[in-house]
Amino acid sequence: VRKVLSDTLARDLVCLLREMAAEKVAIGSADRLARFGIDTALGAAGFQVVPWQEQPGFEVQYDLDVGITAVHAALAETGTLVCSSDAQSSRGLSLVPPGHVAVLRGSDILPDMIDYFESIEGAANTDLPSSQVFITGPSKTADIEGMLVTGVHGPASVYILLVTDA
Repeated sequence: VRKVLSDTLARDLVCLLREMAAEKVAIGSADRLARFGIDTALGAAGFQVVPWQEQPGFEVQYDLDVGITAVHAALAETGTLVCSSDAQSSRGLSLVPPGHVAVLRGSDILPDMIDYFESIEGAANTDLPSSQVFITGPSKTADIEGMLVTGVHGPASVYILLVTDA
C-alpha cells in the first residue's frame, strides 16, 4: 500500500509502473479515475495504454503487463478490496494481467462486509454492477494430497495506491 495525494496520483502511478517494468497497461473504471489524468500521464510517459473496451472478451487482457482499476470499497476488517465491473470496468483487469494496481480512495474504506452491504442497500436508484470481485490476498489451492500452493490464479503482484485526500 502506498499513500498518495490526488494531485500526485498520476505521477506516482507512472513511477510504480516503471518499478514494475510494465509496458502494456489498461485502465478500468474510467469514470472513477478520469479526474486524475492517468491516461494522459501514462501515454506521455511512453506506456502503451490498451483500449480493452474495443475488443470483446478477455483475449487482449492476457497480453497486458498491468491492469489498473478503481476500488469501489475496501473492508478494513479483512483487508479486502471490492472491484465492481460494468461497461467501464472490466472484471478481468484485476484478475488476468500479471500485475494489478488498485486505486483506492480513503473515503471508500469501510469497517466490514456488513457495512458494505448496507451501503449498497442504502444507495437509492443505483444499478448493481454485473459482477463484483472480492480480493483478499493471493489465491490458494491444494491438490488431492493436500499440498497447498499459493498464487496460482490471478496477478502475481497487487499494489494499492491509497488516495488519502479523496
